[in-house]
Amino acid sequence: MNLFKLFLEKIIFIIFILSFSVESESKMLVFKKNHCVAWKTKKRMFLTRFLEPIGINCSLKTQFKRDDSGFYIEVKVPIKGFDSKEPKRDKEILKILKSDLQPIIIIRTKSYSLEQWKNDWNSNKFQNKITIKVANKTIPLLTYVKKIKEKNQMVIKGKVLTKFSDLSLPPPSLVWGIITEVSDYLELHYTLDVSRIKGFEIVTNRP
Repeated sequence: MNLFKLFLEKIIFIIFILSFSVESESKMLVFKKNHCVAWKTKKRMFLTRFLEPIGINCSLKTQFKRDDSGFYIEVKVPIKGFDSKEPKRDKEILKILKSDLQPIIIIRTKSYSLEQWKNDWNSNKFQNKITIKVANKTIPLLTYVKKIKEKNQMVIKGKVLTKFSDLSLPPPSLVWGIITEVSDYLELHYTLDVSRIKGFEIVTNRP
């Protein structure tokens, strides 16, 4: 009995360590294309196996726009464009993101003066306040942005760490797999080809 108890305690300890390491580590996604967004979450199978489902969407419309407060980037993301390589999961995402209420997610940065945008562009790293409008609700978030050169193109990329509950969205259901536990944890990743952001040339000074 004591040996069984000791064995059980070791198993619980190992599960705890694995759970902590998976939840605490967050790597940047590597996109095959340079103008995409993605969601990423975590699920646990059979208590010990951890997976990270990812859904990528490259059907974006991006524009550098102006309002009374200054200039901002707007990204429009059709929800039906997410591809996680699992059709059942993609259908579930349509429900979770409530595409029947709002079929296109709207992401926009805070408005800044053109001078501030140019100053940020001259830096390789900067932060920006953004809002995400999904299911007819607008949620403020903070993102850290990197400017890098990939495949002879200038891109801005980054991620947002949040939760389904923070976005007022329901957690995924059992359709994600048999004997699974899906976390409330949610990452939003993006990589934007600067040349495809309409109007952004006034920041980069490219023709």
